Amino acid sequence: MQRSRPSRKRGIGRWAPTHALRTSAVLFLVVAVLPMSSLNVLAAPPPNEIYYVPLKEHDVLQALDDIDQSGSSRDPFSPILSIVFLSVNTTGTIVYWDHWEDGYDSGLASGSPADASTEIWGDGNAGNGIAPGLGTDNLAAGDVIILQNQVPVQGASPGPYSPRANPASNILYDGGDVLGATYPIAVTRAAWAVGGTNPMGSLEAGAAAASYDFWFRVTPTSVVLSSFDATPQLDAIEVTWSTTSETEVLGFDLYRSESIEGALVKLNETMLPAQHTGSPLGADYAFLDESAAGGVTYYYWLDLIEVSGATERHGPVATRLPDEPGGFRIYLPLTIYLP
Repeated sequence: MQRSRPSRKRGIGRWAPTHALRTSAVLFLVVAVLPMSSLNVLAAPPPNEIYYVPLKEHDVLQALDDIDQSGSSRDPFSPILSIVFLSVNTTGTIVYWDHWEDGYDSGLASGSPADASTEIWGDGNAGNGIAPGLGTDNLAAGDVIILQNQVPVQGASPGPYSPRANPASNILYDGGDVLGATYPIAVTRAAWAVGGTNPMGSLEAGAAAASYDFWFRVTPTSVVLSSFDATPQLDAIEVTWSTTSETEVLGFDLYRSESIEGALVKLNETMLPAQHTGSPLGADYAFLDESAAGGVTYYYWLDLIEVSGATERHGPVATRLPDEPGGFRIYLPLTIYLP
């Protein structure tokens, strides 16, 4: 795959190629004076990454039922076998798991969960949860956590289907849950129907579905988003994304909110233009959100705008800048004398 030189968006309305950003020739020695209270070690730091488990089980069953054309004897039936795989990349990672069944935890983003059902894995405190399948409450690079449940679904073919009755009384690891992590982790999702006397054996994972007696392939759109992420910088949040093809993509709109269900605020005044409209080439993009405040978790959505006018929304991705430290900083220029 060919890829062009990435571009960076600083502020609103001005693009600049990343290669145009030069480092200063002046060297600085930075001395940070902080209050002693800032040196306290937090037992459970807040998550820097927040993930949402996609494919709610009633949506999975509806999709499998819509796909299946083999007749009622092979219709998919509840329950749905739901599996989530977590792969830890960094030793010392702490994972927060928030179940949707009793409402989303308002304290998750700050690292102070308020719901009794919210679990914290890897903080060394077994009292607030240990990752299933692991014997200790410490997470190391290479650890794999497998979460598996059979999730009941209400409804009958051809649908519509709905979530199980009284979910708060039967909390499971399933689609719709939210998890946070102090370091990036890999999350993989799979789900298929296992109910009935003659289970169809369908499998849905991401954008593709298949069964024993037929195949279903999702044709990719001409606009393929290969990545979308938000990363805290020193005093701003950098939102990045990449495409693998831009045959019909016209541009992008970027939105931000301060909660998953909050009002979306458009960050770009005008559409962010694609670099290769009408071309199979892909490109890398970056937008620097300099209006982000410290200590606030922000959620970002990206709209891909096609030449036809259709839009495809991706996200959210979430992150936060650290709280502003106390004290002050002194910048001293470093002078070098060469005789």
